[in-house]
Amino acid sequence: MNQGFCINNSCGYGNGSRRAGSALAGRRWKALVARVRLWRQRAQTRRYLREMPSHLLKDVGIDESQRQREVDKPFWR
Repeated sequence: MNQGFCINNSCGYGNGSRRAGSALAGRRWKALVARVRLWRQRAQTRRYLREMPSHLLKDVGIDESQRQREVDKPFWR
């Protein structure tokens, strides 16, 4: 018996497993990229909100305390 030796991927660790692993890595990579994009968008939106004049805040129905609460949040929230 040839223990530890596989012929033609008969051990179950052949290309199929590698493809499944790379598909999982691809999904994780896409999720990470999506998360980073979301964080950047939040940071940019909060930067705009911080710089927005009071009269424009009033136009969109946001008061100073609401602006401050939003601006104080970290980008990951």
